Parts: sequence; C-alpha cells; structure tokens
Amino acid sequence: MIQQAFREVNQAEGAGGNVSSLVSSLNGAVALSSEADRLQNSNPGRAAQLSSQAEAIATQVIAEALTAREAATASRQVATEVYVVELLALAGMGAFVYRYGPRILWRLWYELHSDWRVRG
Repeated sequence: MIQQAFREVNQAEGAGGNVSSLVSSLNGAVALSSEADRLQNSNPGRAAQLSSQAEAIATQVIAEALTAREAATASRQVATEVYVVELLALAGMGAFVYRYGPRILWRLWYELHSDWRVRG
C-alpha cells in the first residue's frame, strides 16, 4: 500500500502537483510501518495497530495524490488555453494596427495640424 502511495505521489509530482504535504504524510506512514516491523515479535498487537494506521495514511495519501494530479492537469490545461487566447489577441491587434494604423495616424495628424497654414 505504501509503495502504491509512493507511485501515486510520484505521478502527481510529475504532473506538476504540489506534493510536499503528501510526502510528509507518506514519510509518517513509512515511519509507522517501520516501527510496526520492529515491534512484530515483541508486541504483535501494537504492531498490528501501527500497521493499520500506516495503511490508513497511505490510503489517504493515494486519494490526495489523485486529486493533486487532476488539479495540476486542469491548471496546465487552463494555462495553455489562456496562452492561446493571448496569442490570438496579440495577432488580432497586430492585424488591426497593420490595416488601420496608417489611416488613424494620418487622421490624427490632420486633426492636430488642421489650423496650420503654409506660407510661400
């Protein structure tokens, strides 16, 4: 179970998810599991309890890792969409300036200098 939790956390991190709290929880589960292994011969009841706690933490880590991976994937999708929209807007502004820029510039120049007279 802990190995599966580790794989899920690794995949969530690969997708770009924030897994720092998951790693901390997973480390706690590993510590509990190690303690359970150490107590297996001397105190089997306590070892079973610690093992159960470690599995519960690992199950929770798996669920949270899946959520983190989905959130990271959705965030990356939104960032890509925003990037495409920004590029299209920039291209549209460039086309507008190319098409209407000179006309607007000359009209502004004429409006600003319409009262000028040329003397010869």
